[in-house]
Amino acid sequence: MTPAKYRLVLMASLFAGWLLYLVYLVTTLPKQNGWPLVVSKPQVIASDVDIIAAIDRIDGKSEEEQGAALVTLTVEKVLNAKSAIKLKDGDKIEVAYITEAHPVGRGDKNAKPPDDYSGPGRYLIPLKHLHGKTYQVARVPPSPGFGSTVLRIYPATEEALAQYHRIEKPKEE
Repeated sequence: MTPAKYRLVLMASLFAGWLLYLVYLVTTLPKQNGWPLVVSKPQVIASDVDIIAAIDRIDGKSEEEQGAALVTLTVEKVLNAKSAIKLKDGDKIEVAYITEAHPVGRGDKNAKPPDDYSGPGRYLIPLKHLHGKTYQVARVPPSPGFGSTVLRIYPATEEALAQYHRIEKPKEE
């Protein structure tokens, strides 16, 4: 074989290996309700406080000025909080918009993706402080082609927490 044929075989083999690696990554990606589980870096950076809370069920009460159902949660662990937030483990807080958290839809604009709350369990929740002990799920900040109406909560699994801990929050001034 000529050197050109060797290079062609080598490049084709590297390309096939790269494609197999991509297939491996897609098949081993952690899932949440059948959808890829990816913790949103912009959402975590924009949040005031990040907590882990156990959610047994969601049955919120409506608050007129809020326009959303409030769900009472007990904080299991505060992962990160701005210095102005005086939240500690064991505190009871009310969280708005938790019932509206779901991944971004794929393809069909009319198909609604499944809710992030998939049943009782521990969840990683990025929050924005409203007032007192009332918070709301932090929105994913807008970016080109991606609206600002996306809210996400994540199951507190090893994979989600590992993704969360790789995110560096900016230093407070």
